[in-house]
Amino acid sequence: MAQVRRKKMMLDPETLIEGLNPEQRAVVEAGEGSYLVLAGAGAGKTRALVHRVAMLNTMGVGAREILAVTFSKKAADEMNTRLRALGVGAAQVGTWHALAYRMLREERREFEEWEIDDRDRFKFIVKDVLGWQGMKWDTADLTVVLNYIGLCKARCAEAGTPAAMAEAEKLWEENPCNQTTPRLLTEAYQRATSAQLQRRLLTFDDQLLWTWRLLQDDAEARARWSGRFRFVLQDEAQDCNPVQSEIAEMLARPHGNYMMVGDPAQSIYGFRGAAPEKFTAFEDEWAPVTVIRMNRNYRSGREVIEAANRLTASMAEGTHLGVGMIAERGTNARIEVVSADSMDDEGEGVALEFLAANAGGMRWKDMACLYRTNAQSRGVEEACLRNRIPYVVIGGTNFYDRREVKDLLAYLRLGAERAEWDDVKRCMNAPFRFLGKAFQDRVRSAHRDGEDWVETTLRVATGGGGLQRRQVQAVEGWADIIDGVRRSVIIRERHAAAAARDPMDAIRPSDDGENEIPMDPTADVRPHMPAAILERIIADTDYMKYITRDEGAETVENNRVSNVRELVRASERFTSVGDLLDYIDQTLAAARAAKHDEDADRVTLCSLHRSKGLEWPFVSIIGVNEKILPHGRATDIEEERRLFYVGITRAQDILRVSHVRSAAFGARVVNLAPSEFLAEAGLDTANESPTFPALEA
Repeated sequence: MAQVRRKKMMLDPETLIEGLNPEQRAVVEAGEGSYLVLAGAGAGKTRALVHRVAMLNTMGVGAREILAVTFSKKAADEMNTRLRALGVGAAQVGTWHALAYRMLREERREFEEWEIDDRDRFKFIVKDVLGWQGMKWDTADLTVVLNYIGLCKARCAEAGTPAAMAEAEKLWEENPCNQTTPRLLTEAYQRATSAQLQRRLLTFDDQLLWTWRLLQDDAEARARWSGRFRFVLQDEAQDCNPVQSEIAEMLARPHGNYMMVGDPAQSIYGFRGAAPEKFTAFEDEWAPVTVIRMNRNYRSGREVIEAANRLTASMAEGTHLGVGMIAERGTNARIEVVSADSMDDEGEGVALEFLAANAGGMRWKDMACLYRTNAQSRGVEEACLRNRIPYVVIGGTNFYDRREVKDLLAYLRLGAERAEWDDVKRCMNAPFRFLGKAFQDRVRSAHRDGEDWVETTLRVATGGGGLQRRQVQAVEGWADIIDGVRRSVIIRERHAAAAARDPMDAIRPSDDGENEIPMDPTADVRPHMPAAILERIIADTDYMKYITRDEGAETVENNRVSNVRELVRASERFTSVGDLLDYIDQTLAAARAAKHDEDADRVTLCSLHRSKGLEWPFVSIIGVNEKILPHGRATDIEEERRLFYVGITRAQDILRVSHVRSAAFGARVVNLAPSEFLAEAGLDTANESPTFPALEA
């Protein structure tokens, strides 16, 4: 009983509004009706929303009658933790997917037996639909098809409906392509949906779409759920797509107690179907509406807020708060703008700044490096490892552990005769050569100690084991590629060894009589350097076509092609395959040791998208260049600008922004201009620091 009395004391209304600013207090004390809360970055929104739920509880509203839906599980967990600390433990706080799945299971019990697609199985269903057993759509771009289906579901466009055709026509008008037509897109959507239903697979997109359909069609179910929740609070509403917003509206419309909360300036998920225009329409659709602008920032120092305000002044009308943020901390921040010759120099500069900050007493966990594309992480990762800075990659994989990077390195490991079975298995079917698990198992079983893996594979393939001719030819072609790598490795090693002993040794026959291999120290050895070997592997295997067929063409969000290019560029620093592989092995070992270190004091590396909702005392944003941020393939410049705004407002005390003078795009190194966003934020020339010295190979 004593514990219950303490909880009731904590829920005293005066306690809940103590220390709040006028805008926060307005949120907490809001009663019935419609409210639009425009909450800027660092405005203390979470505290206000949690105290609002608690305040409603003191007004006689049961905790179970309050629905608060937010964008991420992390945000929902944070709100629930704070509510429990206040003594409110039964409030309905969660993500949209959690709410939708709960509604489906309660209303349609059969969904309890369906398989949740938590391993991206739907993607393979779509691949099968597009393949030779389905549509035989050889030129299909998997990324385009998957994005189309995802956008349809986000926008309430079910398979086989006019709405789905309208979405396909809109997509085709924006990106006309002879290989992709509205008819093909809609057929793929219908076929994939049929296959998915037969398999009884429930994707996360379908949890929302089918809940929307349930509430649309079943008036009794809609009445039950809207009656269960007397108040609906929609957090991070700028990132909600139409299907989420319409579910919220159906739940809130009968009683009208609806609070929409968010910041249109932080809307960065348009590629997922987010519809920030709901903010603009809310006042008209839910009139009368009380608008509360939370523009006091408690996170960042004055200079950071001033830069963010200058950037929002360049945003389109209706895509920001409409008023500037106020720096409430009353402290100064340090902003540094840095130029670098290359991404490697840029990464080293970030690491040196982190080292200096740590030497000054700042914890590693108080620092973060943010970037537009995942491929940019390599330079920073390597610099952190060189300088023994512990780090963690949030929402991604360490560069040398990425699938496409490991595929190509497996060819090098075989060519350098330092391959394990995993390397053999990996590159044997990358690209796909019809050499499935049964054949791979035979190769592994047939392998003898000391025998070369390629010889084993050829022996099994040509030994009359019932393989199809195309499979035997595929093995022979694969072996030829490995043989070419081996010859280059041998030539480079012999040339280096001979030149180190005596220049005349370079023109003498080797012990095994292979004097046809040119060993003249003045000969061009560039074709036998790691970067050239990788380029040849990519060309001989048609690897770029393989990954774009598998994942779709490179887009703003699909960086596999960029990762391949970055691997080639990184390998240019090394003069032999052995040196490159030694370096990568050491890098991987150090990264894996740091990953399993129980000490959580580590620098954070993550994309700008992943940084949403997070904050650090020291933030470094890299690659603030034209063609990178804004991304060269981006179709919405406003969303790219908002992405930079999100990055800026993650910083509390120190903001470091860097741009490079050149970067590799495809096979070329091109000069890059600083991003136009720098000038808009007033960061184009102010406080520009000297360029960091170029790294030695």
